[in-house]
Amino acid sequence: MDDQDRLYVADSCNHRIQVFDTQGKLLKTWGTRGDAPGQMTYPYDVAIGPEGSLYVCEYGNARVQKFSLDGKPLGLWGGPGREPGRLNNPWALAVDREGAVSVIDSNNHRVQRFRL
Repeated sequence: MDDQDRLYVADSCNHRIQVFDTQGKLLKTWGTRGDAPGQMTYPYDVAIGPEGSLYVCEYGNARVQKFSLDGKPLGLWGGPGREPGRLNNPWALAVDREGAVSVIDSNNHRVQRFRL
């Protein structure tokens, strides 16, 4: 939830993010299926960073994207692979107070930390 009590949901099979208020009213959606910046393929998890950005873990594209809270793409990281910095079926993420992102890189059997 952000500082305006909006809840951000990864709508995995519809390849988008949904935003709700605390009463459950849908306020906004963004995203379409694809691999271009701003597009998503099976977003599995979201987290809000301390600077007010939304991080999205994409299982299908094997990457993490950073968005503004209104859906503007701000950057991305990862891509398929086994070497450091690459992901293989990322499952979830968390953002700490300093803005470092930890990603559960499930099929590489590790957790990777980065700043985006």
